[in-house]
Amino acid sequence: MRILQVSESFATGTMEVVRMVAEGAAHEGHRVAIAYGKRPETPSGLRQRVGADVDLIALPWTGRSVGAQLRTVREL
Repeated sequence: MRILQVSESFATGTMEVVRMVAEGAAHEGHRVAIAYGKRPETPSGLRQRVGADVDLIALPWTGRSVGAQLRTVREL
């Protein structure tokens, strides 16, 4: 199965939960990606924090305005 997890804010607790679920699904043999909003609170070095078998997709999700939401929907 292909799984895409989407997280607007990818930092601290949210990041850890999404990461753990994604890595668990990948360990079960699924193809997994995390699409996340690249925001000021997003930590640097994500590739070192998330298992290599999980793809990372940075999105220009910089705010919660209607315009920002629509740009992100187009990217997805």
